[in-house]
Amino acid sequence: MKKYDMTQGPLFSKIFLFALPIAITGILQQLFNSVDVAVIGQFVGKEAMAGVGTDAPIVGIIISLLSGLSLGTTVTVAQAIGRRSRKDINRAVHTSILLALLAGLIMTVIFEAIVPSLLTMMNVPGSVYAYALKYLRIYSGGLVIFALYDFSAAILRAAGHTKEPMYALIISGIINVILNLLFVIVFHLDVVGVALATVIANGVSVMLLMRKLITIDEDIRVHRSDLKIHPTQLSAILHVGAPAGMQGMLFDISNMIVQWGINSLGTIAMAGSSAAFNIEIFIFYVVIAFAQACTTFVGQNYGAAHLDRCQKTLAISLFQGMSITGIFCIGLLVFSQPLLHLFTQDDAVVKIGQIQLFYMAVMYVFSALQEIASGYLRGYGVSIIPTLISVMGICGLRVVWIMTIFKSMPTFQNLMMLYPISQGVTGIIILLAGFLFTRHLLHKQTYD
Repeated sequence: MKKYDMTQGPLFSKIFLFALPIAITGILQQLFNSVDVAVIGQFVGKEAMAGVGTDAPIVGIIISLLSGLSLGTTVTVAQAIGRRSRKDINRAVHTSILLALLAGLIMTVIFEAIVPSLLTMMNVPGSVYAYALKYLRIYSGGLVIFALYDFSAAILRAAGHTKEPMYALIISGIINVILNLLFVIVFHLDVVGVALATVIANGVSVMLLMRKLITIDEDIRVHRSDLKIHPTQLSAILHVGAPAGMQGMLFDISNMIVQWGINSLGTIAMAGSSAAFNIEIFIFYVVIAFAQACTTFVGQNYGAAHLDRCQKTLAISLFQGMSITGIFCIGLLVFSQPLLHLFTQDDAVVKIGQIQLFYMAVMYVFSALQEIASGYLRGYGVSIIPTLISVMGICGLRVVWIMTIFKSMPTFQNLMMLYPISQGVTGIIILLAGFLFTRHLLHKQTYD
């Protein structure tokens, strides 16, 4: 069985080399997305930029659902690889491809129907509403493409192939930038052009990844004749992926409530927050890279019954992930002003953006703790525990904060404080849950 073996050899270097392409992929993906906002901000106006920015929580819900479900694929395929079960690998891979198609179609129908209501519920101003609606209509129409990318990348990463999704994204990202400039500057399509460029470019990346899966000489190879949903593998994927997707969705629903608070502060706050988001989100992908590495390494080693390597994976992932995240956060604070000026020359908008970047820099260190600890548990196939803790600790606390503290003192600083506080509390609790679960496994192993 030809594959990237995570069950043997040095973990420190392997985890870093596995996470690095994932981080680069996420950073490049966001870089290309930030070009969308920068083009809109420079060539259309701050109302259009605010429209795309105010869509971020809704787009986040979509991305979270798909990436959460695809995480179930990562764990299921990785555990099957650890067990050296070719039949289970084959069934998990082909079930995942069909699940991606179905999930994309269902989500397209749902979001096309509810987008106007979501924007109204978020208190989007009239000058911004039309831009936000046009962007989301087109984005929602491409959800099958986005789903196929997430699940194809999940299959490849479960087998240790993290470079292929990165290469596909580089190619599609370049196409995205070219189409952005063409559609917006030449054809004057404003947010419509940006959305179309995003969907078309992602379609290219899907074709590249599917070509790799169809031609690869490994057990994860896709055969059209084998495309079938297998109930056992579907159940395993959903057991991990559904709670993870729901967690991400609830995060973004809570962020929609936060966005409602930002919208209530006016267009300058909306534009400043949009610009800041498109900078600080780069750090999120560094965090997620090490969380995915932890999940995948734990999945393969748990499948191979190497519990000691699972524990070492957690320790190494936390050390590497939190250290690198901290370095990025320091850079974020040092270069906040020139970075924000890439999106806007409005000093009032830049000032708001700097406030957000300060609080987010603190938050992401705690986010690394929370995401990696959650990834550790999900590598074992345990997804409900981190989901419940995260929903109560992050979503619940954010909603309560908005309805009480922010309501009594509606300032931008007061709104941003909820991020590091909610993330820090949740991260510590999930890490403790991970330690308790490890003790349970070791105790069980001793007496079995």
